[in-house]
Amino acid sequence: MSDTMTVDLELLIFDLRDGALACQRVYEHTLDQLDPDVSASMLLSRFVTNLGASPPRFLLHSTSWRYAADAGAIIITYCAMGRHVSLDPELPASAVSDVRLVHGTAERPAPEDIPASAVAAHALRHVKSLLAGPMGPEYRPALSSAQLDALEALGDLPGEEVAIR
Repeated sequence: MSDTMTVDLELLIFDLRDGALACQRVYEHTLDQLDPDVSASMLLSRFVTNLGASPPRFLLHSTSWRYAADAGAIIITYCAMGRHVSLDPELPASAVSDVRLVHGTAERPAPEDIPASAVAAHALRHVKSLLAGPMGPEYRPALSSAQLDALEALGDLPGEEVAIR
């Protein structure tokens, strides 16, 4: 572990692969920008397939942060999904299947172990909540019909009861 703490950024990109919802993780060690929104947008730009398409082309959202003791870093997580966002065929992707909640205790809010699948499930809860909330009509056009169907097919994730359409 380092004597200094950094702020790192991870971007979880969701899209369909082989007909199922999948996630790729893109990681940036130590933010180059002071504004993490700018760094997340820059990371996402290489996955945007049609920069000239009319907005909204995607949904980019900050979902969480956590301390990674092994890296000596605060990790800020963003997620992205959109009709003009594609997974990189050269990078590994994980099927979205394990959506269980993880949690800490009353006096220690962070769980001891946070698996990548739990971070992805948490991000999807954010996306579904955004789509079901007051801004849903503005956000839904950013996603394709197939992506909306895949989110709907997940059903209610643990800890939520939302209708996205």
